[in-house]
Amino acid sequence: MLTANYALLYITYLEQTLGRNCRYLMVVIVGAYFSRVKKGSDLKIAPQKIIVAAVITIGVLLFTILGVILIL
Repeated sequence: MLTANYALLYITYLEQTLGRNCRYLMVVIVGAYFSRVKKGSDLKIAPQKIIVAAVITIGVLLFTILGVILIL
């Protein structure tokens, strides 16, 4: 935790925000596709959760990037 917080000193606020909010999609994808579920079984995570995580990630990306563009 100490090293993670120290590493945040070297990146911009925009990169911190995008990195923190994009992890939701990565957690869902990794949980869905790399879980130990037998082949042919349904995913542990429902497709709706993957869609929700994608929508959240896209929304945060658009909000953050458009906010920066409009400020400049």
